[in-house]
Amino acid sequence: MLNGDYGLEDLCIGELPPGSLCNLQLLNVRNCPHLVDALLQSNLLLRLQNLEILHFEQVEDARGTKMEHVFRFDELEGQQTVLTKLREITLCNLVSLERIWIGYPPNGAFCNLNSLAIRGCNKLKYLLAYGATISFSQLELFWVDDCSDLKSLFSPTLGQESKVVIPKLKEMYLSSLPQLSGFFSCLYQEATTQLHCPSLEHLYVYGCPKLSNLAASDFHSRKEVQANDEGHFALIFERLFHRQFNPEEFPQFFSKKEVISRLDLECNT
Repeated sequence: MLNGDYGLEDLCIGELPPGSLCNLQLLNVRNCPHLVDALLQSNLLLRLQNLEILHFEQVEDARGTKMEHVFRFDELEGQQTVLTKLREITLCNLVSLERIWIGYPPNGAFCNLNSLAIRGCNKLKYLLAYGATISFSQLELFWVDDCSDLKSLFSPTLGQESKVVIPKLKEMYLSSLPQLSGFFSCLYQEATTQLHCPSLEHLYVYGCPKLSNLAASDFHSRKEVQANDEGHFALIFERLFHRQFNPEEFPQFFSKKEVISRLDLECNT
């Protein structure tokens, strides 16, 4: 665990000794505001073949941070494989983060990713490269909140796919995303892509005014979808971010009850 190293600019400089970090399974980075470029450069990714959990969090007032990406894939060569065992990604209060990765993830990257949670990353406009959805066959939990500039979950595409399936996704949490207008952003207005989540069981949508027409049925789940369960929301928050849930962080959640009416209607019929 790295915590509070205010002089650290890069996790790895130069070549590492053979075998170093090859058994590392958990990487927890907190309050290192001077990290630049990408947290995990290509040379470091190649060492972290057994990494399973990545938790990266800055203090809320870390305005000086310059880290714009988490993963750097553009310097990988040929058929190199990385991040095939990664199960959990949690990113919190990364105020300069513009993209989760740069370059194209190689085949197999994120193939075992089970949980993706992002909050307080206000420069993000899109979360993921569109083609990367095919790697998320094991994803079960998806959490995004307090990202003020986020416009869509997946980056602009040519609109060639009619649907994208995330087969095992059970829980989706979307909160305080005022600019979020859809899951996919397309280069052509007339093209549309549907997101199919046949295993979806829990759905939370609050503080997303541009998703006012979203309905539980839009996900094409084969399960009965539970919408806006406050108690479950709090439990998942504590599991993801390892601290006690504070309702004051989600004022619209407990006071205004900004619930999407169609969600409740779909789940109760």
